[in-house]
Amino acid sequence: MSSSGPPTSSACSESRCCRDRVEKEAERLLRPGTYLEPFALRALGIARADTSLVERARSGFEALGLQWHASETARLLAVSVRT
Repeated sequence: MSSSGPPTSSACSESRCCRDRVEKEAERLLRPGTYLEPFALRALGIARADTSLVERARSGFEALGLQWHASETARLLAVSVRT
């Protein structure tokens, strides 16, 4: 059974905890010019709802020749623009 009401304080707390963990882990991996940088940028962009970080991640994937990751990241951008 699912509720369509506002999130409970437990759900909000869990969400905040997950976002904090993403922030901590991604910050550790943000090394300019490395293979992991676009992955960290994308995770941070999603956690912060910051499309500029997600766009930087897409560009980073393209620069590394990771076309599948670039196109999946572009899809995230398209969805975020519509919502």
